[in-house]
Amino acid sequence: MIGMTRTNPWLRRRIIRLRLLKRGVSSIARELGISRQTCYAWWHRFREFGWQGLETVHAIRTPENVERLILVMKTVFRWGTLRIRRALSAEPKYISDRFLFYGARWQRYGISRQGVQNVLVRYGANGWPKRPKRKWKFWERGKPGELWQADFKEGWIGKLKVYYLVIEDDHSRLLTACTVSEHHTAKDVIAGLRKAFRRHGRPKAVFTDHGSEFESEELEEWLARQGVAHEWAHPHYPQDKGKVERFIRNLQEEVLSLFRFANLGEAQAKIDEYLRYYNNVREHAGIGCVPAKRYR
Repeated sequence: MIGMTRTNPWLRRRIIRLRLLKRGVSSIARELGISRQTCYAWWHRFREFGWQGLETVHAIRTPENVERLILVMKTVFRWGTLRIRRALSAEPKYISDRFLFYGARWQRYGISRQGVQNVLVRYGANGWPKRPKRKWKFWERGKPGELWQADFKEGWIGKLKVYYLVIEDDHSRLLTACTVSEHHTAKDVIAGLRKAFRRHGRPKAVFTDHGSEFESEELEEWLARQGVAHEWAHPHYPQDKGKVERFIRNLQEEVLSLFRFANLGEAQAKIDEYLRYYNNVREHAGIGCVPAKRYR
């Protein structure tokens, strides 16, 4: 890396302490008389290897158990490098038994996405094709509680068809509720919203598609009594509900595809556990923090 060999351990630690204090790279470089590339190089090395990585410029091998964790998350869970890095920095307790089942034990380990990629390359576990990027029109409400997005996802518990109702705050991405039931009627929507209202108060509006459960008079009248407006997505344009659709994908990849539930109660308990992790521990890439922090 550029400039790494021209520094000493004290200077490297000084770079990191200043970065942890939210100092800009240009400011640090001027103060210490080094290049911006050197600052970035040591910052990335710190993110991957921690304080130990500042003592030497020689390659540091990722611990064997961490490598096993990374491989499980990639090959079994089919997670990408960002999701793997987040899982190593903050324990996803709702899934700890899955790690043990596959012979891995969770441990906190600071590592960059490139560090994760290096492990995957070493074991030949990378190389899945990247999806082409699309340009979407992004929109977001300015404050928490201004708008909640809601939608259903179908699923199965054994031979029983079930429906997961997901309700998400548009601004903070906080999951205000996620319930599972055998039906997807207006009554199920109202029950889910009541649960969310008790925990997080009432939003100014709820945003849904034109499904029959959302277009019912029963739901419209109930929302009117609550003083909550009902806004609609454009027909045949699921990108309008992109945030809630993205969480539904997370729910599938991080919970539903990894567990087999015996009944509705067992499924709801695991989902509630996951929501606590998602809202309070798991950093959301779109906002750069946990949803609970942005909801305040």
